[in-house]
Amino acid sequence: MPIGNLLCSAATMFSGLTYQRVAQFMKFFNLQFFSATTFYDLQKMYLIPEINSYWDAHQKAVVDQLKGSPTDLIDDGRCDSPGFSAKYCSYSLMDVSSEKVVDMELVQVSETGASQRMEAVGFQRCMDRVLNDYKLNVKRFATDRHTGIRKLMRTKYSSVKHNFDIFHLAKNIKSKLRKAAKKKGNEELEPWIKSIINHLWFCARACNKDQELLVQMWSSMVYHVLGQHEWSDDPNLPLFQKCGHDPLTDLQQRKKIWLKAGSSAHEALKKVALAKRLLKDIRFLAEFMHTGALEVFHNVLLKYAPKRLEFGYSSMTARLKLAAIDHNQNVGRAKAVVKKPHKGSSARGEVQYKKVFTKMTKSWVLKARYEAKNYDYVKDLMKGVVYRRQTSTIDPVPAAPAKKIAPTEAPSKEEMLKSHASRF
Repeated sequence: MPIGNLLCSAATMFSGLTYQRVAQFMKFFNLQFFSATTFYDLQKMYLIPEINSYWDAHQKAVVDQLKGSPTDLIDDGRCDSPGFSAKYCSYSLMDVSSEKVVDMELVQVSETGASQRMEAVGFQRCMDRVLNDYKLNVKRFATDRHTGIRKLMRTKYSSVKHNFDIFHLAKNIKSKLRKAAKKKGNEELEPWIKSIINHLWFCARACNKDQELLVQMWSSMVYHVLGQHEWSDDPNLPLFQKCGHDPLTDLQQRKKIWLKAGSSAHEALKKVALAKRLLKDIRFLAEFMHTGALEVFHNVLLKYAPKRLEFGYSSMTARLKLAAIDHNQNVGRAKAVVKKPHKGSSARGEVQYKKVFTKMTKSWVLKARYEAKNYDYVKDLMKGVVYRRQTSTIDPVPAAPAKKIAPTEAPSKEEMLKSHASRF
């Protein structure tokens, strides 16, 4: 076998590329390249087995570091398509302190019958492994408000303290407030939405893990938006009777566009913020856990498994593992500093920043730059692939779930052509 075929195939997959993109590049560059059949044969025989083997050793090292001490975990599921026809759901668990991916599970929709149930299945499989196989001492666990997961945490994993991810809950509240602000008569609510969401984050951080205090701090916001900063006469808020900010000056009081008590905008805010279900769920934020680090991992995952591309089960599993290895090996990178100052730049040794315009907040923000990633582990993967070829070591790849996604067998091409009709 030409070693270039093997190494080029390995480099293609380990860098997150696909055969189609590299082959197209070679075609445009007028370079000879091997066929798709060769690539997929090499992927099945050497690349995927080597990734699986490397991940097993890497994951064991991560788990061994967590054994013997209390562990806090966060989780989230990610569907493989941007719409509602997801084929896969990849479920990931991450340790809060180290921000390393501890475990993952790939669920195919044919296993559950509906895409909405995939996340709960992935969660249960990961939790069973973490608690029963890895024997980790999990104390706290943060999830989104998925109803299936909530029930499992309440019934099957009641020994683990359940928390909600503040990021997802804040996103849900913001969506409801924006929808309410679009209605006629509620326009004055729109300028307050950003401050209201910031207030939620402040309450979760400052409540000292007191659920009742958290609920009262959040509820007091309906007074602040009126320009009222004390409410000692409200029997529902005995633990928090005035705003925590410094007294406002007369100028600050006049410049702020306060809502009016009983106005349509204020009533719409109270309907969202004081909803019975929301006040119940806010109690799960008292320990201030969020999945920000896991969202960073999902961005890395987009490099290896873009949502608009479809992969086979074994290939998708391997790409999830590659993304987790990439993320874990580069957690805690130092912020980049200025080494050679130039006109208009910061001084030597200062942190480098980049200006980013966010579509969500419609504003410019500064984000710190980080040192370049370390991909030394890829050298080990490449050596492992060559060694497998030299020693004829071929491990089996994980098979896809037996049940097919399509409930019926495909008809013949001739039958489909007869019934085919253009919508035009």
